[in-house]
Amino acid sequence: MKALRHAAALLALAGATEPCLAHGFSGNGWMHPLTGVDHMLAMVAVGLWSAQLGGRALFVVPLAFVAAMAVGSVAGGQQWQVPAVESIVAMSVLVLGGAIALASRTAWPVACAAALLFGLAHGYVHGAEMPLSADKLGYAAGFLLTTAGLHVAGAVTGLLVLEQPAGRNWLRSGGTLVAAAGAMLLQSAQ
Repeated sequence: MKALRHAAALLALAGATEPCLAHGFSGNGWMHPLTGVDHMLAMVAVGLWSAQLGGRALFVVPLAFVAAMAVGSVAGGQQWQVPAVESIVAMSVLVLGGAIALASRTAWPVACAAALLFGLAHGYVHGAEMPLSADKLGYAAGFLLTTAGLHVAGAVTGLLVLEQPAGRNWLRSGGTLVAAAGAMLLQSAQ
């Protein structure tokens, strides 16, 4: 029942958000997280892992990812050189999927540190691929909002799955699939 209350709170929070239309949001940035399997898997996995960890991690791990993503997008937008960023993005899918598959009981500060690192890398890629003609603030607001939405979708899914009798096993199996996809992405990134 507690998980359902958390899921309802996350859905209500997601439903209360709106695109920043008053600030020139043109909608072009919101699609970016949805156009790559690496981004989608990592962002949903952050939500799944945070649900699996429970407690404070349910909120602070996704928040850490989004905050770091905002910072990383500035570095990417400035075209700072970051070596192996695509490998880090692929590794994020592998590590997050592995953490879910292993049902890692990671302390929330450690989980936040991982989310910060991976969020920086994903944000860098989004910022680096931002079209020169794009309204930077609107574009960033778009991909950050979509990222948060993917985290919420993962967290709600995780909470609902964990309510099922075999939910822990289902979640671990899903993590195994995500980790396998991450291994393939990592291999193709190198």
